[in-house]
Amino acid sequence: MLTKSYTWGYITGAGAILMGLLWVPLVLNGMAFGAWIEGIDWYRENAPSAVIEAAVIAIILTGIGFLVIFKKALGWYLIWLILFVIGVIFLSMFVGITYSYLAGIGYGADIFGISLFFVLSVFFLSLLWVQVRYWRKRKALI
Repeated sequence: MLTKSYTWGYITGAGAILMGLLWVPLVLNGMAFGAWIEGIDWYRENAPSAVIEAAVIAIILTGIGFLVIFKKALGWYLIWLILFVIGVIFLSMFVGITYSYLAGIGYGADIFGISLFFVLSVFFLSLLWVQVRYWRKRKALI
């Protein structure tokens, strides 16, 4: 039986694993910046919960990456869910900040923010579309 290459799957899985491995250092970097701005007392109050949350998210992302690399459908469905949720969040932020800008209410509503949220929502929803297309084509050949 002829099957297609799973290169896109390996790239997606490796990306999820890499994001999982980098999640904790990125959160700790943000905590260090917060401590620099807010002071050491802020860090002592917020660091334990932030580290636990970051570790849980890192384990989940790494697990999803391994599921995709080992060609499990659950991994793909979870990646679709993540991309959909992130895309919808950025889309709703785009709509909200556009409304704030046009109505003249709220803080921080500017053209840069509007374009940033628009580009991010289009990126994540397009990536979701590419992932679904890839999996459906691959599914027909297996």
